[in-house]
Amino acid sequence: MDITVHEKHTHVPQNIKDLAVEKLDKITRFVHDAHHVEVDFIEQASKNPEQRFVCEVTVQCKRNFLKAHAEGIDAAIALDGAIDKVEHQAQKLKSRRVSRFHPRKRDSRTHAMIPDEDLAALLSEQEPDQEAMIVRVKELDVKPMAVEEAALQMDLLGHDFFVFQNADDARFSVMYRRKDGHLGMISPSS
Repeated sequence: MDITVHEKHTHVPQNIKDLAVEKLDKITRFVHDAHHVEVDFIEQASKNPEQRFVCEVTVQCKRNFLKAHAEGIDAAIALDGAIDKVEHQAQKLKSRRVSRFHPRKRDSRTHAMIPDEDLAALLSEQEPDQEAMIVRVKELDVKPMAVEEAALQMDLLGHDFFVFQNADDARFSVMYRRKDGHLGMISPSS
């Protein structure tokens, strides 16, 4: 497995880089097809000292990728937080892969990301006077994938929606989680 460490606006001591390589090398306990890992250490100007250092970890597997980031007072704390998140995602991926091949062990219940009561409370707390504005833009490397793979990837990332290029018709589609826990998909018409 190839592990690369990048630094942006900071210098990270070699012992922390070695610690990152050592801990991330153990990720193969959960995902055997992990072939490339990128670790980015970023130091940013922040009024809150707990958000000064950011560590982003991206694990590329054969058909999936795992991504996590954490903030901390120093690079070691941010690294520990990001590794914890990536390991949790890897465990989740492993359990989904195992449940696919062992249907006897599969949990048949579906869970929405936010229960309906909590969602209603969140919507009622928002102020209608505030005008929505774009606060972050993400760019994605999009690869064609099957609908089942997109559903798995959405669950791994913990999102309520996922944008992907459908391998069947090469069109971009959006998969989303419905309030009832099932999945929906939006695709462009011909």
